[in-house]
Amino acid sequence: MRYRALKHQTLKLEAKAQLDFNANEGVVLVPESDSKVFIHWLNDNNKLLATYTMTFPTQIVGQVKLINALDKQTQIKVIEI
Repeated sequence: MRYRALKHQTLKLEAKAQLDFNANEGVVLVPESDSKVFIHWLNDNNKLLATYTMTFPTQIVGQVKLINALDKQTQIKVIEI
């Protein structure tokens, strides 16, 4: 096969909004330019394990919390891998 169409979707995050997102076995998140989205990984007790400021396309795995840090809506393209 010379190509493989990738499953994708677009997430819309309102200003200062948070979204619990399950990336399962892995996705690539592609933020809008000039956006500021935080990715938080939490443990089973909702304690913060790690955080990352997503400004470039980023591969993630598992359950995360996405947080829009700006005062305007932003979109994130999600590409399943």
